[in-house]
Amino acid sequence: MNLQQRVIQSGLDSLSGGEAESIVALFKSMAVFAEDQVVEVPIISVLWTSLNIAKEKLSVITLRQWLSQLLSRSILLGSVGDGVSMHDVSANEIVN
Repeated sequence: MNLQQRVIQSGLDSLSGGEAESIVALFKSMAVFAEDQVVEVPIISVLWTSLNIAKEKLSVITLRQWLSQLLSRSILLGSVGDGVSMHDVSANEIVN
């Protein structure tokens, strides 16, 4: 595992609480988008709903909070206001 992969894994491992597993699933679901493609929050919401990962509707507020946690750990790039994208390293981490 290289340094970037360790940083990503460390960031994911640092998630805690009852929603940590869902946040990791959200991160993994971003693999359907091309690396460095900026994706707006409403599109991610549609993705989450279509995958039905949590078997429940996710509020936009909760989705923004989860994305903010991934952004604060530098696992995703961008902002919840302008859209988020994955590092190429993050995309590779999901695929591998």
